[in-house]
Amino acid sequence: MNKKSVQHDAVSDCNAKSCSKVKRPLVLLPGWATDARIFSRLNLGYTKERDVESINEHFFETLAGELIEKDTRAIFLGWSLGGVLAAHFTSRYPELVEKAVLVSVKERYTQDEIGKMKEYVTRDKEVYLSSFYKRSLTGSSEEDKDWFNRELKSSYLENMTVGKLVSHLSFLKDNPLPVDKLTESAEKLIFVHGKNDSIIDISEMMALKKKLGDAEFHTINNAGHVPFFSAEFGDIIEDIIW
Repeated sequence: MNKKSVQHDAVSDCNAKSCSKVKRPLVLLPGWATDARIFSRLNLGYTKERDVESINEHFFETLAGELIEKDTRAIFLGWSLGGVLAAHFTSRYPELVEKAVLVSVKERYTQDEIGKMKEYVTRDKEVYLSSFYKRSLTGSSEEDKDWFNRELKSSYLENMTVGKLVSHLSFLKDNPLPVDKLTESAEKLIFVHGKNDSIIDISEMMALKKKLGDAEFHTINNAGHVPFFSAEFGDIIEDIIW
């Protein structure tokens, strides 16, 4: 997977069913300790896959510049860390966002929980990430777990650097969801959460529902921290994307 933004042709890269329906580019933002390959089993057609190497002001400005240059708004699908990024992009550039699907997010991470994650990943990256991936896949099917372990796990354990992992954890600690700013764009937001998420409890989404009542909220039963592996997830976002 190219770690730079990947732009596909809107006609040649989508299937016959979806080509006539594509209206907006889709920006995919992966979660912590993963990359855009985590979305590779989703049949989403015309996409921009953005791997998160570093997060700074230029991350948002560069993406905004690409959309402005093409004179288009985008649909964002951000998972976990990617959902936080999509939320911040929406709060900064609402005019460039058609919809933002925020998957498995919560309003804020505490200093204590981020501190413990930093400690564990620094002490033994492979052991901690293996445990994190296992917990993330709670509720996923055996087929999905096998696919992840076969296709992605070894690569992630080898290539995810401690420096990058710690830096992204710092971003999560220092950048809670900008709820006050998002209230102005709540109608653009779709929150999706797995009922059996053992990384971010479903109650976190319920708390956001009280603050962002004009957004859409969906719970997927029999899913954990990676609810987009579920067929139900496709049903939820089909009309949004196509």
